[in-house]
Amino acid sequence: MKFIFLTAALASLFSFNAAAECAGVSCTNVKITRIVTIAKGGVSISTSGDESKLSCEAGSSGYIKLRPEDSNYNAVYSLLLTAHTTGHPIWIRTSESGECSLVYAVSDK
Repeated sequence: MKFIFLTAALASLFSFNAAAECAGVSCTNVKITRIVTIAKGGVSISTSGDESKLSCEAGSSGYIKLRPEDSNYNAVYSLLLTAHTTGHPIWIRTSESGECSLVYAVSDK
């Protein structure tokens, strides 16, 4: 019985998920919690992290923007939609200063 308990305890230590976090120029292991599609163009997202800890200005609502003029807009938007729909965590790199804009997004399996 002690062996089963010890095995279960050790398994739980190694199966934890990293906490969602935003800091500096990135949000790691975050889930997309909101997608706002703007009629005149562009997309804004918020995540399960705290965007106020980013070095760029996310505003009071904590949004990170993706602009339609970005060369890989469709691919990045597709990744964001998939992550939002499936609840899969992603890693987001943002601009260093000024209004927060998405530089790239990474999805690991």
